[in-house]
Amino acid sequence: MATCLFTTPCLSLFQWTSPQSLVAVFKCFAAAQCLLSHDSMLDNKGINTFDFIIVGAGSAGCVLANRLSENEDWNVLLLEAGGDPPITSDIPGLQTLLYKSEYDWQYKTVNDGVTSQAIDNGQVTWTKGKLLGGSSSINALVYVTGNDHDYQRWYDAGNKEWSVDEVRRCFKKAESLQNQDMLRDPTISTRYGHNGPQTVNRFNNTYRWYTDKIIKSWSELGFKNTKDLNVENYMGAGILTATASNGVRRSTYKTYLKQAEKRSNLKIIKNALVTKVLIDANFIAYGVEVKEYGLKKTYLATREVILSAGSISSPQILMLSGVGPQEHLETHNVECFVNSPMVGQNLQDHALMPVTIYGDKPGSVTLGEFLKHITDYLLYRKGFLAQSSVVTDAGLFFSTLENASYPNSQSHVTVVNKNFPLVNLNLKGTFGYNDAVLESITDLNQKKNECAGVQ
Repeated sequence: MATCLFTTPCLSLFQWTSPQSLVAVFKCFAAAQCLLSHDSMLDNKGINTFDFIIVGAGSAGCVLANRLSENEDWNVLLLEAGGDPPITSDIPGLQTLLYKSEYDWQYKTVNDGVTSQAIDNGQVTWTKGKLLGGSSSINALVYVTGNDHDYQRWYDAGNKEWSVDEVRRCFKKAESLQNQDMLRDPTISTRYGHNGPQTVNRFNNTYRWYTDKIIKSWSELGFKNTKDLNVENYMGAGILTATASNGVRRSTYKTYLKQAEKRSNLKIIKNALVTKVLIDANFIAYGVEVKEYGLKKTYLATREVILSAGSISSPQILMLSGVGPQEHLETHNVECFVNSPMVGQNLQDHALMPVTIYGDKPGSVTLGEFLKHITDYLLYRKGFLAQSSVVTDAGLFFSTLENASYPNSQSHVTVVNKNFPLVNLNLKGTFGYNDAVLESITDLNQKKNECAGVQ
């Protein structure tokens, strides 16, 4: 645990991309009291041959490292291109401060001159975590297990080990439901697991009175109001669960990797960028090439190399290793080892359409109230810092098709108070609006409250 008394080692664990004085106030509070602990993990030393090599310590990689290293006879290497999460990562309301920082891969789309022209340079930012825990350390913390229809499609396609029942069993094994109201309801409680490592809860949302009205309005439009969206298979309106507890983020770094990091058979190397998977003449992966602080290193695997580097980096590493569409690889002077045309294809992503609505509630936040939220968080883990700053936990899942049994659309709600001091930082970080659009929203926000419905 970091120690803070007249010295400030915690400050280096904060990531601040904005000079706003109010943010600086919070920084000073936290540095003075150091009420949030953060243990920095040291890399293990030793061998360079392992049973398993896991590339990427993100949402999946942390889980894999924990589960594989449970077998004491297996030596496991976990490689992560980023480093430790800063304390900012623990605080749900400060998540956008990590965007476009060293903890974000900062991927951007190419401006096509037609779509997304309200965004800076017409380029959509794809925020992806570059740190232990990956995107689970910087995301909006919303916990959605999906509709059974998705898993049934996997099963019908020939993946018999991915049946609906098996997927649900795995979710329950991973979960630890901690919300007392949900636990007291037998219908909800039996839907979730209780003894897994992954915390599942609900935010103590400061806008609950407001979001309840929004959910009621959805009901008046004909959408079913649910006690729990997971129970209803994500069809209808209700309160979303979150990967947080007592106002603190619970990433897979916290819930899985921290449990395993002291095991002697698990080696964790941070700031290690994998550049190539080594493949022999029999098309078997036997190791990886890595850049560590500018040095090239090689690690070998006797059983498996597992790519869990995310939807962008995993196919990129495959192509750098000579596995992918031959014509594309040769265009970039990469020797094609395996011509696999679908590598890098079929990327799925949310199409997001913000709709900005202005109203008379919930009202302005004074400087005094803002500072009280900060102290409430530091002392009691409540207030707006204890919840996502990107979206509230009100959610609607629906289909644009009649008589559908599964959704094809969803709506979230972002609430911004009138004259909110960090409105520019919030909207810039969340949506990436260009200055002209941001100015038009800010001008109206000074007169009315803003409610951005995200679909």
